[in-house]
Amino acid sequence: MSSGLDGGATGVQFNIPVSKRLTGSLVAHLNAGATYNPGMKDESTPAGLLRYTLSSLSVGTSLVWLTPETHNIMLEYTATFSYDSYGSGVTERLTDMIISPGVRYAINLNSLQIVPGLVVPAMIHNGTVTMGIFTYLSFEHPY
Repeated sequence: MSSGLDGGATGVQFNIPVSKRLTGSLVAHLNAGATYNPGMKDESTPAGLLRYTLSSLSVGTSLVWLTPETHNIMLEYTATFSYDSYGSGVTERLTDMIISPGVRYAINLNSLQIVPGLVVPAMIHNGTVTMGIFTYLSFEHPY
């Protein structure tokens, strides 16, 4: 597998999002997509000589509770189903899942909204769980 992000190949990716307000204070989001990268280089082989095709399907869903005032409590789940097909005919199937509870808060300054957030993702890969902390800061302009 490549240790970089591109694997030395050009690919295509398609995603479609859907959002729905379930109640006055609960919003659901759904994303589904597919990725196709032919001719990827496996950097673990000498000079990255082994080439393979990466295909994956992904789904994601989230619930956002729009609490009173400017707080949001969120829960997100994503799963990626990858299929690595090597020239030798070997196909490796991997499933990665991430469960991410989080919170964010909006600070309204005239027409600018500043949104700090904190998420605690748990990644499940081959039966191993890895925890993390993700913080972000977003500046939401009115345009």
